[in-house]
Amino acid sequence: MKKRIIGILVTGMIVASLTGCGTKTEATEQVPESSNAIVDVSNEITETEDTEADVEVKEEKITENEFVGAEDENIVLYAEVGNQDYCPLDEKNYESSTDTVSAMEDIPLYNSGGYAVGYIKNGSSITLDETGTDIGWARFENPIAGTDYDYLYVLKDYITNEDEIRLTVETMKQRIIDRVLDSPVNDDVHYVFLDEKESDMEVYECNLMSVYTDELDFQYWLDEELTRDFNMLDYKTLYVECEDDADGWITVRLYYKDIIDWTQIQ
Repeated sequence: MKKRIIGILVTGMIVASLTGCGTKTEATEQVPESSNAIVDVSNEITETEDTEADVEVKEEKITENEFVGAEDENIVLYAEVGNQDYCPLDEKNYESSTDTVSAMEDIPLYNSGGYAVGYIKNGSSITLDETGTDIGWARFENPIAGTDYDYLYVLKDYITNEDEIRLTVETMKQRIIDRVLDSPVNDDVHYVFLDEKESDMEVYECNLMSVYTDELDFQYWLDEELTRDFNMLDYKTLYVECEDDADGWITVRLYYKDIIDWTQIQ
């Protein structure tokens, strides 16, 4: 009897021991599986980041290239149509024209529906085919083959008047110098224009428009600013400095010294 009881107890102890070992073995086997899962997630994150970076690069390339769809030496057409800024323009009356648009800046172009589609390049000149008889628009045949527009439309405000004078800072400076040197009194005075201003010179500053309807208009406003309240012709030594101002104006700085004694001039 005692032997039977002892045998039962020994059997129970062996079973308990085996059960414990099995639990430990299963836990040990799970560790590598958990470790592999972490590595896989890390790889997935890296792959996702790389994919997003590639997308950003592609988007940047598209953004850089979508601005210009086609161009020639005078105009640029967008790859995509812009906003509709005006009502349809092709339902109006137009008549033959030979007017010219000389661009002093980039000039917007529109299609027949009034949508912005490109621009005339700064410094380019376009001859128009037709101008509106009752609207402020003109148009010319689209010179770029393979694009969707028969005509390109531009505001008549940009049409160049044959008598109109448009000045840059360089041409304004030269016109001021010419005004002085062409003065009748220059034969007696012999005005001098310096290449650089000198420290003992005083300065007079004014603003002049960059666009005038004709030569008389320009000469009037030039004399109004530089020979009325202040007279540049009263000084023998001069230096002219011009720079662009806002909204089509040019700032003029006239440096001067050596006042002329007109009583000594015969």
